[in-house]
Amino acid sequence: MGLKSSEVQKAASFAFKNSIIAGVSSLLQTRYHSFEVVEGRTQVVAGINYFLKLRVDDSKGKCVGVHEVTVYDRFGLLSVTSNKQSECDQ
Repeated sequence: MGLKSSEVQKAASFAFKNSIIAGVSSLLQTRYHSFEVVEGRTQVVAGINYFLKLRVDDSKGKCVGVHEVTVYDRFGLLSVTSNKQSECDQ
């Protein structure tokens, strides 16, 4: 499954909206404009685990953070099971 696949993008979008954006103050949320999946892999369990590394950019395209997230897809029901933030690779 490629990084641009609809399944990976759906999991990444879910993590961005429900964990990354939801986990910061409203002041910082305005800086979190878009994301790009830069790494990813899947694991088939009783559903699918998506292990994703997301680069989060501001509205000018400048990196404001990198998040390593795990999204669990249990037959269409998504949940974020981990979210680790780190600095941008400059």
